[in-house]
Amino acid sequence: MEQIPKSFIEDQEYFLRKLSKEDKLYDLNKYFDEQPFLMDAVTEMFKEIKGNNIFINCQHIVMVILHSYKYYGIPMSVIKNDVIVDIHERIGFMVLSYRDYVPSILELMQEMKTTINQDDIIEYAIFNLYGTEDYQIFYKHEPDAYTACCEIMVLILLLNNEMKKYIGDEVN
Repeated sequence: MEQIPKSFIEDQEYFLRKLSKEDKLYDLNKYFDEQPFLMDAVTEMFKEIKGNNIFINCQHIVMVILHSYKYYGIPMSVIKNDVIVDIHERIGFMVLSYRDYVPSILELMQEMKTTINQDDIIEYAIFNLYGTEDYQIFYKHEPDAYTACCEIMVLILLLNNEMKKYIGDEVN
């Protein structure tokens, strides 16, 4: 499956930054109509986040990712709850596979890059959740960072696998 180009992701970022709060809410509600189980799961997952700024940042990242997967121009069928639970458990197992230490957000996201072959969307998530080597994002409540990272990875993997069903590529 062809990767979503960086320029397309940047266009979605720019588009969403320019929307009014009302337009963002309208846009978000469209996704609730199109993917009710997925959006309910995303909403539920992010309830664990304590910091308001990271919560707002995650909402924006989710919207950019959802918009970016429109690149393929293929309407998706509704992703069912059992599929969401399965992917969530798989990400959890991936995190737990680091037996000797707790991996950083960067390590988790880099591993995800090799799993799904969507370098630019993962780089976008890394930049917005981790920062850069020179300007790393620090969290007042460290578990927020891991919650955000894992839930963003779940979302990307779900959308990627769903697209692969239509494009004919092997599902992760």
